Amino acid sequence: MTDPGESLSLLSRWRERARGVLRRALSENTTPRGVGLAVALGVFIGTSPLVGFHLVVAAALATPLKLNRALAALATNVSVGPLVGVLVMGEVALGSRILGRTLPPFELSHALTIARDAVGAWWLGFAVLGPALAIVLGTLAYGVARWREGRPAGDAPA
Repeated sequence: MTDPGESLSLLSRWRERARGVLRRALSENTTPRGVGLAVALGVFIGTSPLVGFHLVVAAALATPLKLNRALAALATNVSVGPLVGVLVMGEVALGSRILGRTLPPFELSHALTIARDAVGAWWLGFAVLGPALAIVLGTLAYGVARWREGRPAGDAPA
């Protein structure tokens, strides 16, 4: 039988190690430029049709670019929950418009056919909307980071 004190000690060490990893992850490249670029990268990846791979791709790209991986991964959540439907339909509609196609009325029974036919339009819409959202939200993150950088340390909002 394991000593309860030993289990608590192990849990404490694990928790401290996890805090250290999180602290390092959140503190890597926190310059305003680094924050803006990490958010822009995450938003760009988060708007892509690479559904299910956003976090992995963002972290994989942020690492060699020496950007904040935690912020890039967090920013991919631009396509979370109810926003994913709006984002995907917006990208498909934009891509279809660029291609000169009309969107067929959506019927659940034809969802797979519509999805198959819309993949090209989705990628094209992403190629336009992804960079636009990345620039807007990356610039906003840069501005917030610049603003926070100029404030005294004890002057944080409540």
